[in-house]
Amino acid sequence: MSVAGAVVLSFLVGVPALRADDRPANRKATFTATATAGLRLEGTSDALSAAWEVDTLVVTLPTASFHTGIELRDKHLREHIEADKYPTAALRVPLTAIRLPAPGASASGTAQAPLSFHGQVKPVSFTWQASRSDGFDVSGALELDFTAFGVPVPTYLGISVKPPAEVSVHFHVPEPPSASAGAPR
Repeated sequence: MSVAGAVVLSFLVGVPALRADDRPANRKATFTATATAGLRLEGTSDALSAAWEVDTLVVTLPTASFHTGIELRDKHLREHIEADKYPTAALRVPLTAIRLPAPGASASGTAQAPLSFHGQVKPVSFTWQASRSDGFDVSGALELDFTAFGVPVPTYLGISVKPPAEVSVHFHVPEPPSASAGAPR
C-alpha cells in the first residue's frame, strides 16, 4: 500500500451524502501528511458537501474522492482506508459549538465535534473561520491522528506516513434553518 494510504483521514465517515451547495468551486478538501525521508504527501477532493440537519452542520466527504496526482497512490490510499467498507466520513458540528457572524461580518474560533471516520466516532478539535454573505463561506482545519480511528500507519517500500495528517476544508453553506433573518447566533 502507498505512502498516502492512511493519510486520508478524509475528515468524516458514516453519514449518507447530504445535499451540497451547488457551487462546486466553493467546495474543497485537502490533506497534507509527512512521511519518512521528508516526503510530503498532498491530496485534494472537490466532493465535499455541507448541509444543515436542524441545528447541526454536517460536513461529509466520500473517502474515495481524494486525488494525490498519482493513480497508483490513490488506489493504495482507497485500499488502506477501506473506502469500499467505509465510503464516507462526516464531521457533525452543533450550532452551539460555533458563533455565526452577523451579515457582512466574519468570525473564527476553535471548536470540538464528533468525527466519524473508518467506522469509528471520536471527538476532534478544529479551527474555523466563517464570513456571512448569502449564507456562510467557511474554512476549517484539523490535525487527524488516523491511527486513533483504527487506520494503521501505511508503509510502502520502507517509507511510512507519520500521523497526524493535516486536513482543511473550504465550502459555502446556506443559513441554518433555525436562524432568523439577519440575526447572528
